Amino acid sequence: MKAAADLLAEGKTDKKLINMIRNEADRLNRLLSDFLLLSRPKESEKTLINVKESVLRFQELFKDHKDIIVNVSGNPYVYMSEKAFDSVLSNLIKNAVEWAKSKIVINVYELGDKVYIEIEDDGEGIKPEIRDKIFEPFFSTSKTGTGLGLAITNRIVIENKGNILVEDSSLGGAKFVLIFPAGRKNESSDSR
Repeated sequence: MKAAADLLAEGKTDKKLINMIRNEADRLNRLLSDFLLLSRPKESEKTLINVKESVLRFQELFKDHKDIIVNVSGNPYVYMSEKAFDSVLSNLIKNAVEWAKSKIVINVYELGDKVYIEIEDDGEGIKPEIRDKIFEPFFSTSKTGTGLGLAITNRIVIENKGNILVEDSSLGGAKFVLIFPAGRKNESSDSR
């Protein structure tokens, strides 16, 4: 970016240089936003979230990119910050959209006192030798990723007494399994 700016300062105007500066500025802005999200203290304002409604909202948001099939059993809820929950779903679904060839399947169900959200794709999957690294900040195999999305996701899941697992998908790609404590109707958004 500095080299492009230096050339512009010398009077060498070129649309390619201007686009390079814009693209790099956008990339740095995304990186900074992700970094700030990772370093912020956890949010304390929690609410009862309808998982089915949230997943269907993301299905609608990404429907033009890939074939997204959603299977929801029952009407499960989780109790956490809505912004944090949306960040987790967004990061995992965006990754699935990026890596999938054509198909993503999201399964949601409640088992005992836990809510399970499985997000799987038909992409190339995650090599076993890097599975331990994917939740580390700044680790990325994506050309456009900052390496912070999965680190942020992991932190949010752990802060909310959840767990995240990575497996091979029956579709051929990756499968992320989110496990959260089930939210109950008596939990209120006023507790902090």
